[in-house]
Amino acid sequence: MPGSVADIISGLSGGAVFLLLYVGWGFSLVISLVIAGLVFGGLKLIFRRPARELQIQFEDLGLTPEMVESALVEGSERVNRIRALGKQAKTDSVKKKINDICGLADSILDYIAKNPQGIKTARRFLTYYLDAVQNILNKYTELSEHGVYSDQIAEVLSKVERMLDMINQAFERQLAHLLENQVMDIDTEIQLLQQTMQSEGLLRSEAAK
Repeated sequence: MPGSVADIISGLSGGAVFLLLYVGWGFSLVISLVIAGLVFGGLKLIFRRPARELQIQFEDLGLTPEMVESALVEGSERVNRIRALGKQAKTDSVKKKINDICGLADSILDYIAKNPQGIKTARRFLTYYLDAVQNILNKYTELSEHGVYSDQIAEVLSKVERMLDMINQAFERQLAHLLENQVMDIDTEIQLLQQTMQSEGLLRSEAAK
């Protein structure tokens, strides 16, 4: 969010809290000003936090936003090419398998776009697996479109079709690994929030309950 907009929202919110406490509920001037100031400062930190966190994530990974964006664009292009190859498949079952794989790949790319730190976990997915799947399906399409199969060609085509199930499972696990990282991040955030509120006397400790 742009700084000027964040400042306006924070200021209006702080002012509204002050009026509510001082005029509406009859709190003292000092207490009303202190609480309103805390609201103002807290909102400014919240609005600024995502950009700062994103910068830290990129620095920790040794990446730039441009590098992540480039990887996502290339990944999306590969998924689109895989999806196009799937439409050329001769059987509905193969089309569905490839479509399911592309759906999982889209979910992985979407996750990384929203959580750039996930690129570390999914690096092989971006740099190898998508490219390998595309190359295999290119050869599969070339072999199957002729309609004339030797025993060897039929075996290779069958092997590719079985491999699609394995690829689907691998992409499911990749997405699960990314989501597990998010669960750990949420758990850490919850613990930090609880500790902060307790240290500021906003929550009773478990022993005091």
